[in-house]
Amino acid sequence: MKNYFFKAALVGCLLILVCQPLRAAEDLVMGDELEKARAILAMESREAKELIATLNLKEAQALSSQMSYLMQQKDPSFNRALYIIQHIETLQATALAQKRLNNLLTVLGVVLGLLTLFFIYTLIEQRRLFGRLQTLVSDSNLQVADKTGEVYRGE
Repeated sequence: MKNYFFKAALVGCLLILVCQPLRAAEDLVMGDELEKARAILAMESREAKELIATLNLKEAQALSSQMSYLMQQKDPSFNRALYIIQHIETLQATALAQKRLNNLLTVLGVVLGLLTLFFIYTLIEQRRLFGRLQTLVSDSNLQVADKTGEVYRGE
C-alpha cells in the first residue's frame, strides 16, 4: 500500500516539475508576442500598414487578438468598437457569399434552360424523322406483312 502511495507522489512531483517550464515558456512567448503588438501600435501608420500587409492569416489573427488585449487594458470600451468592426466584416462577407450564390443560381438556371431546349429539339427532330421514315415506307413498293396473322414459312 505504501508503495502505491510513493509511486503516485513521485508521478505527481514529476508532472509538476515538467509543467513549470512549459508555463514559463508560454509566458515568455506571450510576452514576446505582446511586444510585437506593442511595437506595431507604436509605429507610424504607414510603416504599420506595410508590416501588417506582409503577415499571413494566422499571424494576422494572433496579432489582432494581442492588439485588442492591449487596447482593452488601456480602454475597456474598446471591445465594443472591435465587436462592431467584426460585425460589419461578417455582414460584408455574408453579402459577398449571397452574391456568389445568386450568380451560381443564375448559371444553373441557364444550364437547365439550355438542357430543356436540347431535349425539346431532340423530341421534335425525332418525330420529324419518324414521319419521314413512315412516308418512305408507304411510298416504296415493299410489301408489308399481311395483318391477317399468317406467318411466312419460306415456301
